[in-house]
Amino acid sequence: MLKGSNTAIKVDNANGIEEELKKDNILISARADVIRIAPHFYNTKSDIKFAIDALKKLI
Repeated sequence: MLKGSNTAIKVDNANGIEEELKKDNILISARADVIRIAPHFYNTKSDIKFAIDALKKLI
């Protein structure tokens, strides 16, 4: 069985985090009490690190 690249992370304020990350052109999806991150083949390792670092600052 393979795991896809989509990852859901439980957070306190999913909608607020989604809005803050949009300001840095980081697109995630808020789903109730989780944010869903779905990197694609065109995202670089640098893109993913940038998004994770921005997310760490918010949670």
